[in-house]
Amino acid sequence: AATVAAVEALGRRAVLSRCDVRHEADTDALVATALETFGHLDIVCANAGVCVLQPFAELSVAEWQRTFDINTTGVFLTCRSAMSALVTQGKGSIVATSSVAGLKGGLNLAHYSASKFAVIGFIQSLALEFGPAGVRANCVLPGTVLTDISGNHLSSLGVPVDQHEVALTAATAARMPLGRIQTPA
Repeated sequence: AATVAAVEALGRRAVLSRCDVRHEADTDALVATALETFGHLDIVCANAGVCVLQPFAELSVAEWQRTFDINTTGVFLTCRSAMSALVTQGKGSIVATSSVAGLKGGLNLAHYSASKFAVIGFIQSLALEFGPAGVRANCVLPGTVLTDISGNHLSSLGVPVDQHEVALTAATAARMPLGRIQTPA
């Protein structure tokens, strides 16, 4: 609701719609709500994701499946729900969030990296298949971002909240082209 209010304060229209990307009925309803409210789709952003650091030897099938259900199947269902409208319009853009971990595996990230590798291949395939119909498909591959997910990892390691940014920067700066982490803003 706060995001809707912020968008409307800018003189734009927004609508709130709950969606669990693991369920096709939810992604279908999300797209239907957008079409009913705005009449068309300009951009579809498949951004839902989870990440739990887990050594492979301790990785459960349940956590593997949950990660793929949200990170990969969620992108598939979101795109599938929107594609008919995008193709009918003859234009539009899909932007899916993958990760730099989708290009190179990471320590304790076997499940996460695999899910994000899959997103990259999936979106490349959509770009080839639907580009001729006027639908663009691209991935965004953020590096290290200070979010609740990374903050929770740091807290579980005993890092005080006021030191999260410093600790995350120190741990990942060598892999970041600009030498700094990102924030959601």
